[in-house]
Amino acid sequence: MDGIFYPPEDRAAENLKAHSEKLAREHIRREAYLEELAFEASDMIVSMYEDGVGAEEAISVISSSFFGEGLSDTGVKAPLSALKIADKVLFSELLCEKMADKGKKLKEDDFLGDKVPGQRFTYVKNIYSDEAYDVFSSEFTYPTVSYSTSFRTACETVVRGDSDYCILPAEEAGGIRIPSVYNLMALYDLKISDMTRVFGPDGNSDLRFAMLSRGYRIPPYDDGDDRYLEVRFGEGGDAGRDVFAAEMMGNRLYRMNTVTDENGIPVFSAAFRTESPDYVSYLVYLSLFSPGCTFIGIYRNIE
Repeated sequence: MDGIFYPPEDRAAENLKAHSEKLAREHIRREAYLEELAFEASDMIVSMYEDGVGAEEAISVISSSFFGEGLSDTGVKAPLSALKIADKVLFSELLCEKMADKGKKLKEDDFLGDKVPGQRFTYVKNIYSDEAYDVFSSEFTYPTVSYSTSFRTACETVVRGDSDYCILPAEEAGGIRIPSVYNLMALYDLKISDMTRVFGPDGNSDLRFAMLSRGYRIPPYDDGDDRYLEVRFGEGGDAGRDVFAAEMMGNRLYRMNTVTDENGIPVFSAAFRTESPDYVSYLVYLSLFSPGCTFIGIYRNIE
């Protein structure tokens, strides 16, 4: 029987081709509907701007009240699930375009809350954290430092407002995340402002330390930079769907972790990497379709 090939029946092949052409026409029509929807949504957001509503709050209103059956679950799970994600991704990108067309371009700052104004650091003193402090503090004009007795104390010092940043070890050699540190970050709702590699006095340690704060410090974009967005997904959300959406937008999954919240419930977090100028489209997507998520930070791995 080797070498025998049975071609498909002509009618089946023709039907498949005709169906593919029909799907292509339907896809074009669907994109037009999404573009119209994005235009109407951008009008509503601009109108809310005029009433003093910020971008994140305005998009929250859109998320809770704007969408009807077009982007909702249909009960047909398998073939439509990927299509629904593609719709949401495209809508998020189109909404960014329409806002820019109206002179109201969305920015990362619109989604990342309070900024950190100060330059006060704290950390548990040792040769490795001293090295990390030397790297982080070089980004500031007048940094000051105090020392903490434990990682938890360092976090609490920042939460109280006695320091602006704490420096904690984030990864062991080989890129293994330190679970106790990430649990502290989740417990105190601290954000990653920057990361750096630390090699120690012998040059062979290769640890990573994080600069953590209550608010956000968004690093400037330089051409060719690797910038990371880290997100903690909400309980009951669909982390797999949101990771798929990120990759559709060109944001590569860098790592995925599990942390434990204050109630002892495991929660997924993910870090994405991109060489694009910003993560705005994905921040819009998460604000619209994954409102339970928390943005852990946008940061660089600085040397």
